Amino acid sequence: MRLHHVQLACSDSLLIVDRFIDALISAGWIEQADDTLSLSSAGADKQVAVAPLVDGVRQQITEALSQEQYELLVGLLSQVVAGLSPST
Repeated sequence: MRLHHVQLACSDSLLIVDRFIDALISAGWIEQADDTLSLSSAGADKQVAVAPLVDGVRQQITEALSQEQYELLVGLLSQVVAGLSPST
């Protein structure tokens, strides 16, 4: 993902986004080259480490909702993401 896409998507909160990105860089979880952000090997390790937690939350959600409710939720969240995505 390009840094300017992140900034465009979050233009109202650039300071928060910049601080968040700086914290991830300081933690060694992401790297920045020119205007491109990417996961570092440490970041990829963290992603693998939290995957079971994400799966657990996903399981709790799917158990709490009917299939129809889950599909509606996924559709609504997709619309939210599309609305936040830069138009380039």
